[in-house]
Amino acid sequence: MYVDYLTFTVGQLYFGIPSAGVLEINKNLEVTPVPGSAKFVKGLINLRGQLVPAINMHQYLGVEQSQLASQSISIILSVSGKLVSLQVDTVGDILPLHESTFESAPSNLSEASSKLILGGHKLSGKLLLVFDYKQIFPTEPQANQLNQPSQLKQPLITN
Repeated sequence: MYVDYLTFTVGQLYFGIPSAGVLEINKNLEVTPVPGSAKFVKGLINLRGQLVPAINMHQYLGVEQSQLASQSISIILSVSGKLVSLQVDTVGDILPLHESTFESAPSNLSEASSKLILGGHKLSGKLLLVFDYKQIFPTEPQANQLNQPSQLKQPLITN
């Protein structure tokens, strides 16, 4: 079975998410900062009258932001019935990848990393990390906060 993945980059990392969850892609949307919000929340976007949190994926993943990244691209997703914008560096192609090329994440990833990375697809010359964007919002119905990956300062692989 094939799954279509929307590919994108954050720093030097190459990610994919199932394209079925993507609602739209926009460039340079105005983001209004929100005082007191989590560091990885860049602010709010007014998307046709609906307020959407904009997640700075560099902050969220603990990846240094390039000096060249002057503009951001917003990937608008529906997560647990709520809209969210992932602010990324570039958006690539939609790749149809067969499940036979998927490999689960190794067990020695840090706990925080293993919650975000489902696994990967080995492509010629690079590895596509499958990002679990559903982890951005908590699954508990009483929670109204965005999940903050509190342990991301740990190394990607633990001994």
